[in-house]
Formats: sequence, C-alpha cells, structure tokens
Amino acid sequence: MMKKRTRSHTASIGESELAHLHIAPRPTPRGVSLRTTVRERQRVKQLDSSYFETFNAIANQAQNLYGDELEDDDDYIALKRFSFAAAAQYSLRRSESLPLDELRKIYLTLLRTITFWLDGRESSLPAIKDESYSYIMKAFDVTEEQHLEWLNWVKEYAQAPTRAVYVSVVEGRNLPARDPNGLSDPYCVLGIVELTEEMLDRKSKTEHLKYLAKDKSKLVTTAVVAKTINPLWNEEFILEVNDLQTECIQIDVWDCDQEENFLDAVKEISEVHGFSGLRRYFQQIGQAITWGLEDDFIGRAYIPLKSISAVECEQWIQIITQKQRPQKGELRIKTQLLVGPKNHSTQDSFEKHWKIRKQFVQYETLDRDDKPWDGRLGLRAANVLHQHAIQSGLSSLQRAVIDWLVVESYNRACGVTALYLLITLEQLDNHWKDSIATCGVANQLNENEIQVLLHSLESFEGWARDVIMKTRDFMLSKREDALQNMKTFLQCLKKFFELDVITNKGLSFHEFMQDASTASARYWFAQRFALREPRVQLEAANVLTSVEFTVDCVVEVYKALHFYNPICFDECRFGAEFFIVTFREIEKLLSPFVESCVSRAAQLLRLVSPDSKQFHEIATATFKMFLYLRKLLDLREKLPKSLIESIELVSLYSWFEPLLSDWLELSYRKAVQRIKRALELDAIESVHSLEKHWSSALDTAIVLSQMTITWMHLGWPDPLKAYNFLVGLTERICSSAEFYVHQVARNLKRYAYYMGKGSHERRLVVTEKLCITLNDVVYVRSILLQVPEMMNWASAFEALAHMDGVESFRNALYQLLTHTGDELENFITSKIMEKIQKDIGKYLTQMLLDGSFGALYDTSKDLMKYLKNNLQALDKWLLGKPFMKVLEQTYLECINKLFHLVRNRYDLGPCVYHCISKLLKTFASFFSADGRGLDAETMETETFKALAACARKRRKSSQKLIFCYLAQLEKEQERMRESERGYLIVQTGYVSGEERICVKIWHAREVGLSSGSSNPYLTMQAFPQSLFSDPHASPQRTSVHKATLAPLFDETFYVPLAENVYEKRNAALVFHVFDWNRIRRDDFVGEGLVHLASVPTVLNADEVDDLDRITLKLRLPSKPDGEEFKILRCRKDQEAIDFVQKRRKIEKMGKTQRLC
Repeated sequence: MMKKRTRSHTASIGESELAHLHIAPRPTPRGVSLRTTVRERQRVKQLDSSYFETFNAIANQAQNLYGDELEDDDDYIALKRFSFAAAAQYSLRRSESLPLDELRKIYLTLLRTITFWLDGRESSLPAIKDESYSYIMKAFDVTEEQHLEWLNWVKEYAQAPTRAVYVSVVEGRNLPARDPNGLSDPYCVLGIVELTEEMLDRKSKTEHLKYLAKDKSKLVTTAVVAKTINPLWNEEFILEVNDLQTECIQIDVWDCDQEENFLDAVKEISEVHGFSGLRRYFQQIGQAITWGLEDDFIGRAYIPLKSISAVECEQWIQIITQKQRPQKGELRIKTQLLVGPKNHSTQDSFEKHWKIRKQFVQYETLDRDDKPWDGRLGLRAANVLHQHAIQSGLSSLQRAVIDWLVVESYNRACGVTALYLLITLEQLDNHWKDSIATCGVANQLNENEIQVLLHSLESFEGWARDVIMKTRDFMLSKREDALQNMKTFLQCLKKFFELDVITNKGLSFHEFMQDASTASARYWFAQRFALREPRVQLEAANVLTSVEFTVDCVVEVYKALHFYNPICFDECRFGAEFFIVTFREIEKLLSPFVESCVSRAAQLLRLVSPDSKQFHEIATATFKMFLYLRKLLDLREKLPKSLIESIELVSLYSWFEPLLSDWLELSYRKAVQRIKRALELDAIESVHSLEKHWSSALDTAIVLSQMTITWMHLGWPDPLKAYNFLVGLTERICSSAEFYVHQVARNLKRYAYYMGKGSHERRLVVTEKLCITLNDVVYVRSILLQVPEMMNWASAFEALAHMDGVESFRNALYQLLTHTGDELENFITSKIMEKIQKDIGKYLTQMLLDGSFGALYDTSKDLMKYLKNNLQALDKWLLGKPFMKVLEQTYLECINKLFHLVRNRYDLGPCVYHCISKLLKTFASFFSADGRGLDAETMETETFKALAACARKRRKSSQKLIFCYLAQLEKEQERMRESERGYLIVQTGYVSGEERICVKIWHAREVGLSSGSSNPYLTMQAFPQSLFSDPHASPQRTSVHKATLAPLFDETFYVPLAENVYEKRNAALVFHVFDWNRIRRDDFVGEGLVHLASVPTVLNADEVDDLDRITLKLRLPSKPDGEEFKILRCRKDQEAIDFVQKRRKIEKMGKTQRLC
C-alpha cells in the first residue's frame, strides 16, 4: 500500500555550508536541500539582496581565512610601486658610455686576448676569432674603422704571452701489477717533450722521461701511493710550453721499489699471489742480489698540446705498456692551457675584467623588458671572458668576486633571478673557503678588492631588507613560479649571512629577519590604510571602509601563518617568528583603531532608523568586523605566553557589546521582510521527484537556519551576556516562524484551499495544495526543533546552572519552540481528515447493518479499498511526518468509530464479530505496512484492545459463553470467606469406565432461613445441558429433611456424560438448596457450584468414598448483568434461551429471599 519511507523530518542548512562551520551535518527532510536547484538559488537572490546569504557568507569567509581570501587584491596591485626585479626602484637599463681613454684600454685588452687566443686546435681558431671580434665590436658599440685601427695596433705592437699548460693527475685504475703481491706502488713523472717516432718503440728505455728530458728540473713527480693498482693522487702541475703544435705532455707511470732491500723482499713471500706473483718474486730476488732493486716501469701516456684548449678538460687516457703484455690501465687527467706568470697584472686585470663582464651583461640584457636576468650569457661572451681571465691570470676567487659584483649591481638596477643570486653566492663562498684552505685570501685578493666586495655585500643587505619589508608586494600572486622565486630568495638570503666574509659582522640571519619583518608589517599597515581611506567624508562610509581595512589586517595575519610560513619562511626555519612579528605589530596598530571605529558605529546606529539602508549596512559591516577580529583573537594559542599578556584585542567583546541588540533587531526585521517577500513570490517547487514544497517554506527554513548560525559565530565568553543574546535570538526566531505561519493561514483562507468546493478535479487540486502547505508548516517547525541543538543550549544553560530560575526559563523557551505553528498544523490536518472521517463512519455503519457474512465481507473490502486509494493520494502529496500524523489519525478514527458502534450492540451475531476480528487484523497489517507505517505501540491503544476483546468474546458460541458465565460464578463462590446461607458437603468423581459422574451428597450445615428452622432439600443439574447424554433431563432431587438446619442427606446421584465431554472440562454441576413448605412455594436457600475441571477420575463408584469431601458455600445469586449473560440474552438459539430462562428464575428467587 505504501512506499518504503526513507524520509527524515529534520531540516538544516546544506552539508557544504556546515563543513565550513565545523558542525556535524544533519539530514534534511526527504532529500530536501536548501541549496538544491539553480532556480531556487536565483529566486533567493531576488529577496532582500540575499541578506542572510551575505551575512553568513561573511562568517564562512572568516572561518576559512587562508582559502579564497588569499587571492590577489586588484586595487592593491594597482597601488604597489615595487617589484622583485627592481627592489630599489632603479630604472637604469644601461650604464653611461665609457670615456674614450678607458674604452680604448679595455678594448685593446680584449683585442690582445682574442688575437693571442689560447687553443691548440688551429683549424677552428680563425672562425672563433672572427666571431669574437664581431661580438666585442657590438657589445662596446665600436665602429668598424675604430676596431680595425686598434686591431692593427695590437698585431703590430702587442707582445704574445708566454704559454703554459695546467695538468692535474687525479687517479688511475686497473694499473698493471709489478709486485709479487699482485699490487704496485705507483707514481707518475710528467714533462713536456717533442713527440718523435723513436718514442713508439716500447723496448727502448731512452723514451723514458728520466733519460729523454734535457732539463731534469722541468720534470714533475707525483707522490707514491703504496700497494694499489687504483691509486688516487689529485695533484696539480703547471708546465711551460714552447710550441703547441709539436709538443706533448708525456706521463710515465712507475712502480716504486728503491726503498726496499733484500730482506724486505724476502719478507713478502707470504703475500705472493699465484704463479705470476711467484715469478715476479724470484725475479725481484735475483735483481736484488745482483744489481740491487730498481723501479719498475708500468706504462706511459701522451697528450698532444694541440688537443688542449683554454677550457679545463677531464678525460681517461689509456697507458701504453710493453709489447708482450696486453694494453691495460688508465689515468684520469685534467688539462687546460694557461699563460705564464710573467704576463699577470692582478690589479689592472681585476678592474678590466669587472668592466668587461659588466658591459657584456648590459649588452646581453638590452631586450629583456622587465624580466629579471637569469645569469645566462651568450657563448661568445662566455668564451671571451674566460680567455681574458686565463690570460690575465685571475684566480678563481677573483673571478667569483667579479661575478658577484656584476650580479649584485645589475640586480639593484634591473633585477636578477633569486636562483642565480643563490648560485653566485654559493660560488663565492666555495672559492673563499678554498682560498683560506690553500694559500689564503690575502694572496688572491688585495685590500682594495676586499673593500669593494664588502661594500657590495652591504648594498645587497640593504636591498634584501627592502625586499623583506615589501614581501607582500611579491607574494600577491599565487603562481608557482613567483612562490618558488621567493623561496629561493630566502635561501639566498640565508646563504648570504653564512658567508665567511661577513660572519664577523655580528648580525645573524634571524636578527636580520626579525628587524625586516617588523618593518614589513608596519610598511604594509601604512600602505593598506592609505589604500582604504574613504574618498567621501560621510560617517557611514568611514565605518564601512574601516571594516574593510580591519578585514584586510586579519587576513594578512592569517597569510603570515598559513601562506608565508609554510610556502616561504619555513624554508629557512623562520616561519614562527615571522607570524609572531606580524601578529604583534598589526594587532598593536589595529586595536585602538578598531575601538574607535566600533564606538562611532554604535553612535550612528542610535541615530538612524532600523529600517534604513544605513542601519543595515553598518550592522552587517560591524558583525563582519567582529567575526574577523574573533578569528584573529583565536590565534593567541600560537603566541608565546609573554606576548599574550600584552594583547589589547582581548577587550574585543566589551567593545562590541553595545551592538548585540542591533544585530538581533536587524536579523528579525530582515527575516520578516524576507518571508513576506517570499510569500508574495510563492510557487510550488519540485524539490524531489516525489516531493513538493511552496518556495516560501524553503526560504523561511533558510532564514531560520541562518539566524541560528549567527549565534554559533559569536562565541561570546561571558555566560550571562551570551544567555541574554541566546534568549533574544530564540524569541526572534520563533517570532519569525510565527509570522510565516500566520501569513500561511491567511493565504489558506483567502484562496479557500480547505473548502473543497467545486468539481472532483478542483477538490483534488485543493487537497494537494493543502497537503503541501501542511508539509511546509511541519518543515518550518522541524527547523525550530533543531534550534536547541544548533545553538548548543546545553552548554549555555550549564554555564548558568547556579542561577535561580534558569531551568524554568529554559522550559518556557522549549514550549515556545514546540507550540509555534502547532495550531495551524492541527487545523490543516483536521481539514484533510474531515471527509475521510465521514466516509469511514458510513462504511462502518453499513457493515453493521448487513447481516450475512458475505455482505459483511464485501463492505469491509470496500472500506479497505477506499482507505488505500485516499492514503496513496495523501502519501504522494505529504512528507513523512505529516503523512504519518494523518495515517495515525485515520487509524484511530477507524478503531474509535468501530468501537463506538459495537460497544453496546449485544444483538449482533457471532458472524459480525468474526468479521470485525478479521477487519482488525487487516487494519494492523494495512497501517503498519511491513514496518514502514505505524508501529505496534501506536496501534495498540486502549480502544483497540477493548475492541479486540469485545470481538473475541462476542463471536463465541452460546455454549462457550455459558462456560464463561459458569466460570465467573465459580470465582465469585471462591471469593466468599463466609456464607450466610449455609454449607453443603459433597464428594464428586468421574467414573471412567461408566462415563458418568458420581456425586455423593453427604450433609449440610447451618442451612436455614431467618425463622431459625428449615425443611431443606436440594436439586442438582448439569450445565450446559447439551454436553450431557440427556439434555432435557430434569434436575435430580434429594429427600426433604424436616426441622433441621444440618440435614444428613447421604444420597448418591449419577450424571451421564456425552462422548469426550469430560476431556473438555468446561461444564459445571449446580446445586440448589430449598426449604420445603407445605402451604406456599418452597423458599430458595442458596446455590453452590462444582466445576467439572475440579472433578477427579476414579475407576469405579466405590472409590469416590476415598476422595476429599468438598464444602460448598451456599450463596444467593446476584442479578445476571455480566457481559456473557447480556450476549446470551440476545442470542436466538434454544440453548441460550433455556439457560437465560433458568438463570432468571433462580435470580428471581434469590431476589425474593433478599427482600425477606
């Protein structure tokens, strides 16, 4: 009959909104979402400029400060006058032209450098020189005529520099073994020789350098590395060169044996490895005995000078060994062409190289627009600079210093990428440390060069301080490249303070960042205040602008915590300090400003009408300010304890306390205005495929829910003030809901939705709209029932538990929430139930009028069909809770009406009550709907139980009713403590073989009437008579005993039973005692009863004497007005008629005795 119900009866704001507020989401009624359709959201925006959406969006933004609020501010970007590419605000793109004399000196130096280019590869030299000449002519903006003139002068008068070669013997690997232990003690001998054909003869000893070199003093030797075939030397040499084309570097590798003697060689017998080692061992012993030990030749290598350039080259070279042995072993060699020491002019060369590099950088970066330079130079410029540095004899430290000087000056002028700044600083630091470890800085830099370097570093420090101060200007964009650039800059800055050249200045990186961050916070505050300053001199505008400025400040503090720290400053382990400095400075500057602003806003709100636009704007803006400042105050837990004590913002709540009443008033007025406008635009909204609402109900639910959210955002610390605000807000929420309910009631009356006049289709439409209205009322009331939970009443009232009267006021608020809209809900429900009640009454009345079972069945079937059709229609229109209420009332109407109709109808036959019992089971199944409808507790009312009991009893046969009546008589007899009519002593037993009951009547005592004497006798009859073998048999009678109150009867009666009657044990033996009278009718003394269930079984009649005697208390029967007798009295069967007649006769005799 009914669909499975998965509807919930609570309502709340959408789950996405709850996620921002950190509140557990609550289910909405039957799929209802307050942000379900685009149409609904668009319609909401038409109402009061989306006041409540804006009001709570402010709170959501305050809760999520490190989200969308960190987006760039276009106004501020337009204002900023600072960029990372030019921190010092220089606009210079190219230095002024050099004086002619200075230009001539530098240019001649470059021409000499190119003319005497250091490179052994003659084939490529002309092209290299031509390209280099062309490049420097463009870079220095020299005319071709001037260039040729100066070039000819260089070729005619300039002296070629002496040449040398730099050789570094790094290591060897897999060298041939020359000692018996399978190892060698290798060392190298290096020299410059002319390469001849005789050198290729491997058997000749004359090719060895020790024999071939004319000047042994020009030979150089590495150290001996003992016992290895993979030696590591790392030794550097500079050899003079005469002719690059005909000479080569020869490297001889030897195994050192001269330090050993015969005894040492003998001792190494234990280290011999294999047959080759044994052969080498005996050969060495023989040489030691005959001539003495001599170094063994391992191999040699040649490097032609014409293959070497001015760029350092590293390579592995295979050594040449003897013919009979395979080629084995390699050397790792570094080579580079240099000029001789005679050509060095350090001071002049340092300045010239500095100017040349600076000129090249300016020329290379002319077309870069505003992009920072990444340190890249063209190949021609790099080659020329390298040649000049080599020919000028500049050390690696001097070149690193010059690179830094150029980069630092260009950075201040035009900007350099942070990565290249970091690379340049690392190179400078590495070369500085190498110089200290080798020959000392003083041997590579003179005093003037050191001072120039220190001055440049000081300039960089000032520039970096300016960058940190204006950090917010760099970090406006969330682009990954900008963030990475800032991270690299901070790494560069940290590296700068780790330089050995400035470590003695006493300023650490953290001290620098502390000062710069403080200046940064103050600079940003001043810049933002200048941007937000109102352009019109209106008090309201001043307040609104002040609020926006406050929001900017709070967002900036959250940026310091959630944006700057993890993205940038944590890279250098300065995150916490930067946030603390930012919070401290901004809070110190902002607090007096906020206090003044709030005071002005409170004064303005007292001067304007609550319905005015100014009141709305100022109240909304101040609430926004409060929420943001409260979020700022929440950051106290991240501050050190020493700083928390000095925070002025702790007075925030006292500043805003005068505005609480204004916020409440604004919320209520806007809620009423919103609801009224929503009702004007009312339309049926299909929220779900099976669910409809009036659009005004959705708007009202949104309004009420968002009014409760206002409370959650406040977080007021003072329990008493919070309690007052909670009470005021709750009353206004209920007033807003009550306003909606009253307006809905007016609309119902205006459009006659509950009249039901007109055609059948018209009535159906009216019923549908009436049902939707009921849904809406229940929906809005469900929002009210959530108020205590959403506003956390438990915590608020718990904080004030010590105060008197709080609990009673709390109960009053609960009643206010519970009863708001209750009257209208009941009224609409009654209107929906009106016709259903009438029709149910008709069907039930008709059912009782029909006599036959078939007619009863058809009528009940028609009733269930009617209920099914109508409830299905209501199920389609109503939500879960209102439908369940209608369903319950329909069920109760069926039960109550039926009980009312049959309660006093004893004349209805058993078939009617049998049909009623079946109908009750059908009701239970129908209205429970397999657990989806009414529960058992709801359906099992007192009326239902009474009706079910009535039907069970009245559908019984007459015989069963007699059983019940006799059982009641027996209970009345047992309840008697004493008898005023006497006592009868009998014995009864069922003789199983004879299928009859044996009754022995022994005697009676205290039997008599008021006269004091009696002539007693008794009669016995079994009831109901249909159970015995002779249903029409007369009662059995004893003899009369005269003038005695204790007659001794001593008589035996037998009562034959029908088949299987004893097993049923529902019959009874009834004894009546009479006082015999000769003249008038015998007087009735009393009656006693023995139920067949208490009669034991015996084999024969003689065994009855052994049974216990039964004492029956005689009593006068009362008027038979019990339920069973009333039913029997209305029955038409003969058994019921006979039983009723006999009982009436006995009752009449008992009544006579009572009167006597």
